[in-house]
Amino acid sequence: MQKIFDTYFYKNKTTAIKDNIKTLKEKRKTLEGQWNQENKNSSIDCLDEHTDNEIKAQLEDQLTKLTEQKIKLSSHLEKVSRQFTILKDKYHQTKLNELEEEYQTLNILKKDYEQYKNVVHKLHIERDMQKKKCDRLKQERESHVLSQLAVITEGKACPVCGSLYHSHLESYQEQTPSEAIIEKEMKKLTTLDEETKEMEKILSHIRISNDKKNLLFSQLLRNTTIGGDQLTNAWKNDIQAILQKKDELITKQQIINVQTEQLVGTIQRISDLELQMKDINKEYKHMVKMATVAREVIRQEFYINPDIVT
Repeated sequence: MQKIFDTYFYKNKTTAIKDNIKTLKEKRKTLEGQWNQENKNSSIDCLDEHTDNEIKAQLEDQLTKLTEQKIKLSSHLEKVSRQFTILKDKYHQTKLNELEEEYQTLNILKKDYEQYKNVVHKLHIERDMQKKKCDRLKQERESHVLSQLAVITEGKACPVCGSLYHSHLESYQEQTPSEAIIEKEMKKLTTLDEETKEMEKILSHIRISNDKKNLLFSQLLRNTTIGGDQLTNAWKNDIQAILQKKDELITKQQIINVQTEQLVGTIQRISDLELQMKDINKEYKHMVKMATVAREVIRQEFYINPDIVT
């Protein structure tokens, strides 16, 4: 009876071992599939013959190069900024010097213009006064002639009253301007006219030069502003290109960081699966050994056909 019970016990134990072995085989098959899939997925943007360590080394090398490029770009950005500051200061200083020279010339022209303008104004006043004087002398002479005082002579009969003596004739003649006096004053008027016209020509020339200088100064001022804006825009374009390149490097660096993290995770998962498979293989070998022992015990002790446990 005890032998029958032991036989039943070892037979059941053998069956349980066989079931465990089957389960371990299935689990090992599943782990092998996962391990193969992880190894397949671990070849990120690289050739199949590259190992995971080689891929990781390549990613780290790319990351190092990108970091070096970022440092160079940052240095280049600082250099461009310094050069722009120097160039802009030099440009502005040069333009300021030009503006200063033009402004001084413009001030000189303005002073000359005001000076000649005052001279012309005084000449106009003097000429007008001389003209009035000449007109007055002409009018007095004309009145003298019309009054027939010019034809009256002492000792001759007056054509008006017939008198031979003219007590006030000399005083009238002294008060009446002679032709010589009028001619002399007219020459003065002519001279003043010529001087005034000459000064007006000079004043007109100065005014034209002044207007041209004003226009040139305004244009130079606009060009200085436009040139400064163009210089600033060119600098901004250079800076924008550098920043864009830097952003591209940062994006690449982020992608490589993600790929590196994925690779590290994959390598870790593969290592975990290898450990699990190692444990399962060890347990599988142990179960096979136990099954062999169980079959041998049953065969030796109870003469049971070994096929019942296989």
